[in-house]
Amino acid sequence: MMRKKIVSTRKFIKPSFTFLIEKKRDGGEFTQEEIRYIVDSLMDGVLPQYQLSAMAMAIYFQGMSAQETAALAEELMLSGEVIDLSKITKPKIDKYSTGGVGDITSLVLAPLAAASGVAMPMMNGVDEEFVISNLDKLSAIPGFNPELELKDFVQQIKKTGCAMVKQHKEIAPVDEILYQMRKNTGTIPSLPLITGSVLSRKLAQGAEGLVVDVKWGNGSFIRDVEKARQLA
Repeated sequence: MMRKKIVSTRKFIKPSFTFLIEKKRDGGEFTQEEIRYIVDSLMDGVLPQYQLSAMAMAIYFQGMSAQETAALAEELMLSGEVIDLSKITKPKIDKYSTGGVGDITSLVLAPLAAASGVAMPMMNGVDEEFVISNLDKLSAIPGFNPELELKDFVQQIKKTGCAMVKQHKEIAPVDEILYQMRKNTGTIPSLPLITGSVLSRKLAQGAEGLVVDVKWGNGSFIRDVEKARQLA
């Protein structure tokens, strides 16, 4: 299931983490190689948390270009397993929601889409700020298993047209490190970090398309309608 990571043959001189923090602090743009270096350093455990926190805060205030965000999504995706659903001929569409009060869209959408001939490979986080997660709701059903191995996840999609399981530890593992740090540093609302995170996971799960359900207001971490439109 793992795709071979393509590494540039050009010589890359590793910058210091301080240089990268200052570059983004001053409004600079990371190269693909620099983003790959950041992700690899997180995977290898050599990027200190205090410098990662400073880098995330710099991104929060300075943002990232579309090219930077795409590179971040790609490198996070390639930090783990990438599921191959090419043998499933149906359109493979996933759905992402920003969450919030009354977020039950996935529970209705997944079976409807499967019945309409769309395959939905869905992995869900269990960290919900406002309400219990969809997986918590589904776990109330006797016999429901939210933790499938990747091969069983693929098999269920082939059989039923959809699967809704807990986020697998081998899918974009570096994104999980980054997400936990964002929770602790107040950088969850960063639009490029949200986008890179979501796309890395959804692409690694085998999705070809994505429906985005953006909540905004007092019941969501996105309080401003303009930011909600930017994310959408």
